[in-house]
Amino acid sequence: QGLVNRQTPRLYCLSQTTDPQWLQHLQDRKWIDSATPIANPEDLLTRFRDVYRGLIVYDPRLPASKNVATMLASVRDGLVASPRLAKRLGLPVIDDLQGRWSTSVDAYRWAFDNLWPQLNHHVIACSWPEHLGLRDYLVQNRVFIFWISGALDGARKYASPDAEVRLMEELLAKMPVNIPVMSYPWAGKDVGIGEGPGVSLFAEFGKYLVGSIECSNLSVHSGVRVESLKQKPAPPAPDLQPDKVYVSYIMSDGDNLPVLTGHNFPQLWQDPLRGRFPIGWTLSPAASVLIPDIVDWYYSKAGPNDPFLGAVSGVGYTYPDLYGQRYRDRQAVYDGFLDQTAEYMQRADLKSCWIMNATRPEIISRYAERIPFLEALFPDYGRRVLTPRDMVYPTARNVPVFHAIGGWRQEATREERLKEVVAEVRRFTPTQRPGFMHLFVLNWFADLPLLEQIVTELGPDYVFVRPDHLATLYTKYLA
Repeated sequence: QGLVNRQTPRLYCLSQTTDPQWLQHLQDRKWIDSATPIANPEDLLTRFRDVYRGLIVYDPRLPASKNVATMLASVRDGLVASPRLAKRLGLPVIDDLQGRWSTSVDAYRWAFDNLWPQLNHHVIACSWPEHLGLRDYLVQNRVFIFWISGALDGARKYASPDAEVRLMEELLAKMPVNIPVMSYPWAGKDVGIGEGPGVSLFAEFGKYLVGSIECSNLSVHSGVRVESLKQKPAPPAPDLQPDKVYVSYIMSDGDNLPVLTGHNFPQLWQDPLRGRFPIGWTLSPAASVLIPDIVDWYYSKAGPNDPFLGAVSGVGYTYPDLYGQRYRDRQAVYDGFLDQTAEYMQRADLKSCWIMNATRPEIISRYAERIPFLEALFPDYGRRVLTPRDMVYPTARNVPVFHAIGGWRQEATREERLKEVVAEVRRFTPTQRPGFMHLFVLNWFADLPLLEQIVTELGPDYVFVRPDHLATLYTKYLA
C-alpha cells in the first residue's frame, strides 16, 4: 500500500471499524472518483507488479528485523514477508535478514549506518515491531523506525533496554531537531519504554510525538489535498455577569490520531447529546496535513457548541519543560517548535492550545510571545494547581492561562466520577465573582450523558461556555 500510494492515493484498506466512514467521506467530497472492492488481496501483487521489485524476508527470531525490513522495503521497493510467506509467494528475494543480527541494538545500528542517507530526515518512528498499522505511511515516506523495549519485552535474550536507550540517544542527537516521532513508545503493560519516559526522551532531543499507533490508511489521508480547513464562525459570547462562574469543558487526547480516526471521538460525535452544551474538542495541529479529510469531516459536522483547540502541547505531543534540554542553544530549539506550532495551528484554524507539563512561567509565556494569534492556553492533564487563585492569570500579551481542574480515577464508578468532579469544581470555585474555570475531561473515562449530568448537578450559578468564550469573558473582566 505504501509503495502504491507514493505518487497518488490508489489503495485503501478496510481494517478498522471506522475506515468505511472515512472512505464514504472521501467519496462524498469527491476527493476520489470511485472505489472498487478487491476480493482477494493477493490479486494486488499482479495488478501492481510494477511498483515492487521483490521480497525482503525478516528473521522471525528477531522482531527488530521487521522494522529493519520495513526500512529496506521503503528504499529498495520491496515487500516485507516472513520466510513461510516468501516461500509460498515464490517472488524474487531482494534481501534475506535471517541470522543477520543477534540483538535489536545491532539491527538498528546497522540500519542507521547503512540506510539513513536514503531515508527521510524530517520524520522518524518509534513503532513496536508487531504493529502492522501505519506501515503503509512509513514505507511511503521512507521513515527510520526504531523501538526501545520495556520491562516485559526487554527480558528477551535479544533485547537490552539500557543499550537501546543509549543507541537512541546517540541517533536522536544526530537527527535534526523539531521533527515528529510517529507511532507510540508503548504497546501494552511493560511493553516498550512507555509514554512518559518516551515522550521525555524525545522532548530532551527536540523531537515531538505524533501519536499514530496502528493508524490505518495514512498514506491515503495524507495524500488528500484539502484546499482550506476553516472552523465555522463562533457565535457571540454571552454577556459577562458579575455573579456567575464560567466553566469550559476541554476534551482530552485529540492529539492522538487514532482517537480522531478510530476511538473514541467518532463514537462521541454520534451521540445525540453532542451540541446541547459546549465542549472544547482538542485536535492535533499535525492532523491538518496527516488526516485533513477527517479534520474536514469534524469541521463540517460541528455545531455552535463544538469549537476546536490545538493539542498537546502544540504541533505534537511533548513536555515543554524538557524540550531541547540536551542542546546548548535550547531556546532556539524551543522557539523552533513554537514556530512550527503556529504554522500548523494556522493550517487547522486553531487559535487556542491545550498544553501539559509546562510549569515554568517563562515556558508558558513563550507560547504567547511566539504565536501572535494565540487567544488562550489551557494547561495540564488533570489538576496540578493547589488553590483557586492559581487557576487563572494573564501571561504575555495578556493571553489568559486557565489551569485545569478535574480528576478522573480509572477505578471509579460512574456515580463516583459524577460526585468527585462536581465536588472538585465546587471546592475550587473562587470566592470572588465572576469566576473562570477550565474543567479537564479525560476522554477515555467520560461520555456525554455524564458531562450533561455534571452541568445539571452544578446548577445555574455555573455557566458552561466555549473555551474561546471563556477567554473573551476573562479578558473583559480584566479590562
